[in-house]
Amino acid sequence: MRRLLAGLVLVAGAGAMPRPVLAACNLIPGTIRSYDGVLGATNRPFAAPGERVEIGVRDCDTASPGISASAANHLVTVVFTPPSGARHAIVLTAAADCNAVTPKIAACGAAFPSIECVASAGTTSVEHDGRQSLSFPFPNTDADLGAPSGLRASATIPGGGLCAGKPCWKATSSGFKYAEKLLTPSGVKSVTLRAGLVPGQATIKIAGKGALVDVPALDALAAPLTMQLTAATGACWEAEYDAPFALQTAAQLKAKSN
Repeated sequence: MRRLLAGLVLVAGAGAMPRPVLAACNLIPGTIRSYDGVLGATNRPFAAPGERVEIGVRDCDTASPGISASAANHLVTVVFTPPSGARHAIVLTAAADCNAVTPKIAACGAAFPSIECVASAGTTSVEHDGRQSLSFPFPNTDADLGAPSGLRASATIPGGGLCAGKPCWKATSSGFKYAEKLLTPSGVKSVTLRAGLVPGQATIKIAGKGALVDVPALDALAAPLTMQLTAATGACWEAEYDAPFALQTAAQLKAKSN
């Protein structure tokens, strides 16, 4: 796993646009997305440290007893596999201490030489449409990657819908374009996807502004850096940037991809 992110990790899609829907008020609930796993599903394909992740079960998950209304009945184990070396596991518990978790950690010692328990981790049980899900803040894995690695910033771009009364996404002669004057939900103003006739010639341009943009400390970023654009379908485009950078200050970072 390469070091992740020197700018934005974006979720976007350019699928079919839904037809306009009339509403009786100006507050329209957002859609909760689901990303399926072998057993259960999550509400996001990736997360930055501190961002909340929800895990739930589906009707087809008959092998699972389901999510309890009490988060104290569950443990969350996040497994991180570094580029080299042993896997590292972080166990999250709602309990005030790890006393009840310690024996379980000892039993897993052979599989995970490095296991950390985090008490009072903020795990909660939430309900959506009569279904229980387990919510937890994603732990910080910088220490496992070796600082200053890890996810540095992220943004979410809707894969459809309307922006200022018009479809947010539209097809162009060379690809797709996204525009959102209100800068919701993550401060992204525009995205331009342009196809290339040969490998390596395709371009992706992203522009954002305002307080909603998640901007890392640019002068503290170290190579190698990876920029990823990830679609809800699982498709991913990325560019990698090695040192030396063309320009790096607290306000700007300019670099040419490999």
